[in-house]
Amino acid sequence: MFIRITICLLSVISIIQMNYRLLILFFLIGLTVLGACKKSYIVANTPTNPPKLNVINATADTLDYFINGARQNNQADITPGGATYYMSVLFGTGNYSFKKAGSTATLFGTSLTLDTGVNAYYTLFVCGESAAKTFSEQYNISDSTAINTSAVRFVNASPNAGAINITVSKGTSVSLTNCAFKYVSNYIAIKDTVNEVKVYNTSTGTALLDTTFTFINGESYTLFTQGTPGGKGNSAFSMVQLVNQAATLVQ
Repeated sequence: MFIRITICLLSVISIIQMNYRLLILFFLIGLTVLGACKKSYIVANTPTNPPKLNVINATADTLDYFINGARQNNQADITPGGATYYMSVLFGTGNYSFKKAGSTATLFGTSLTLDTGVNAYYTLFVCGESAAKTFSEQYNISDSTAINTSAVRFVNASPNAGAINITVSKGTSVSLTNCAFKYVSNYIAIKDTVNEVKVYNTSTGTALLDTTFTFINGESYTLFTQGTPGGKGNSAFSMVQLVNQAATLVQ
């Protein structure tokens, strides 16, 4: 009889210990869930009007970019002066990281929050190997609507060029002064003709660039500087013309 009572008591103690462990496990799971609720996560796209992101590579290297560790430009690397154009991405706050094509090492990461809506068009300019040399900009589609003209915005994406002056002539007259790094102009209506674009250093007046661009009525464009004055190869100072194509790729 004593042996049976002892066995019963041991069984009860074992069950109590097991339930105690389960209670601790459920408690820890609950704490984890509560902690996750306080963090900001990217959530799934809504069925309509997800944000569109255009990543522009103003560096001298070919790049790949990732959102929360998942590569986004799966169809092609982003070459110097190139862009992904507007691609639908997840909305919310996420970590956007960059690697040189073919490398496993992350250059840098930066946090970016994208919203939904008909005007949720964003551009991320990558101008160097750090978050400090990267910036984003959102624009209203209606701002780039042009009738009988083209709509052009000018961007200083050259971290080593200092403040610059930009002039447009031989078509439409435009004068932008003291444009520091990360400067993004409003969209400007420009005639569809050959336009001469000149860039000067604001402080010294030194001419950095003299080139021409042709625009087409009804199109919108981004013209951005890249590189370093006096640089060579992909690092040479230049201005790139991109058509602001609408989102045609969906993740």
